[in-house]
This record gives sequence, C-alpha cells and structure tokens, in this order.
Amino acid sequence: GYFYQAKYYEKTGAYNQSNTLYNSALTLFTALNDSAQVSRCYYRLGFNHFRLAAYDIGLDYYFKSLKLDEENNYKPGIALTLERIGKLYLNTGDFYKARENFERALSIFIELKDDYSILMNELCIGVTYQKEAMKYQKEELFLKGIELYELALLKSLKIDLTLSASLLQNIGSSYRFLKQFD
Repeated sequence: GYFYQAKYYEKTGAYNQSNTLYNSALTLFTALNDSAQVSRCYYRLGFNHFRLAAYDIGLDYYFKSLKLDEENNYKPGIALTLERIGKLYLNTGDFYKARENFERALSIFIELKDDYSILMNELCIGVTYQKEAMKYQKEELFLKGIELYELALLKSLKIDLTLSASLLQNIGSSYRFLKQFD
C-alpha cells in the first residue's frame, strides 16, 4: 500500500509526503529482498527529488535504481533510468552527460523496439544541442539540434502528433536564435 499511496501524493505534487511513503515501501521491499521493487522505489525517490530540485539526492537515487536494474538485467528499467538521469543532467546544464545518458537509453529502446521512447530520446538529444547552443551561442550546435529534430519529425508524424508539435517548435526557436526566418 505504501508504494501506491506514494504515487498518489506524487501525482498531486506532494513530493515530501510521497518520499516518506516511498521510504516506508523501500524498507518493506528491502526486508522482503525484492530488488525489483527496491529499484522502483529508488527510481521514484530520484524523480521526486528531481522535482524538488534536490538534484544530487535525486541522482544518487537514480544511480541506486540503475545499479539494481543492471544487476537484474532489466532493460526497460535501465533505459528509463538512463533517460531520467539524462533529464537531470540537462536540467543542471551538463549537456555532455545528458547526451551520453540519452544515447545509452536510446540504444536500449531501439533494442526493445519501443518507438515512442526512441523518438522521445532522439528529441531529448536534440534538446541537449539546442540548450547548449543557447548557452554558448554556437551556431554549429543549433544546426546539429535542427538536423536531429528534422530526422525525428518524420517519425513523429506516425507515432505522436504532440511530439511533432514539440519538434516543430524546437526547430522554429532554433532558427529564431540563428536569426534565419525563411
């Protein structure tokens, strides 16, 4: 019950209450020696700390989740955690580590044939280039991001139109920063 109560509080934005319940669930699952559920608790605690902008703590929980999923060879968990680690690094401005984690997640999602997650990680990789370009005002990074967005755009039309809209918005904002309006 703790885990599902924690998810409820997480969805309402009560992350501290959610963390208390995830920690209770973690204690229970650890006592039961259920490494899969322990990993899920670590993952959710990482997510909540990310939302609370406690990035170091969130990263620590994500790494604990990743370690267990790797020990269990649970590829979906590995890929999802790598994606989340990428988002955390992106949020903190470490574009290289963000890209590295998105690329590792992408390779697993390709292996799993998860088209939506493949597309999402391709989009995230493009975002790393765009945000880095914005920070350092480097045209070649904008162009790399645009190239990745355009490649993902064709796929997105078959998978998720909301991602298509995000891609178009990112392409447009990149061109705006480049002051290319044609």
